[in-house]
Order: sequence, then C-alpha cells, then structure tokens
Amino acid sequence: MYCRAPGHTPGSFSFWWPEKRALFCGDIMVTWPRLEAGWKGLTLDNPQNKHSLSSLADLGDVETVCVGHGAPLEGDCPSMIASVVAGHRLPGVPLLPPIET
Repeated sequence: MYCRAPGHTPGSFSFWWPEKRALFCGDIMVTWPRLEAGWKGLTLDNPQNKHSLSSLADLGDVETVCVGHGAPLEGDCPSMIASVVAGHRLPGVPLLPPIET
C-alpha cells in the first residue's frame, strides 16, 4: 500500500508492505552518513517532511525501514522514526539536531 509522504518533494510517497512489516520511505529519511530526517538542504519542505515521518511512525508493527540513502533500519522502527522526528540521539547512531518548524 502506498502512503503520501510529502516533504522531500510535494509528491513524495512511501510504500508499506504489511505482510513483511517493511516500509520503503525513500528520501524523507536517510541513514547515510548519519540517521536524520532527510538531507535538510535537499528537502523542499522540512516541517512537512517531519510531519510525514511522524505519520509513518504511527503505521504500527514496522520491523524494517528502507531509506533512500544508507542501510535499512531494523528492529523497533516506529520508535526509531519517532526519535529522529524528536531529535533524540539513538545509541551508537549519529543524529543531527531536530528540524526547526
């Protein structure tokens, strides 16, 4: 199923594959060179991007998140996404400051 996820671009969307508990979110979140809510300089609407990530964190039992750039996230992905949105550091994962709204 697809989910509208504007922010990186106005027409961005993500794919949720519930049977595999996998989310393909594209460029609204990256893990390279560090985990962050997209690349600020290449995201057209950072506040909207943050809102889209918050919505994706509410999808439910997501175990894998495939991002546009970098390695996939695995584990308790909704909590990881929520941490990125809130600007919290995750153990062992460099994180940029939160997106200003």
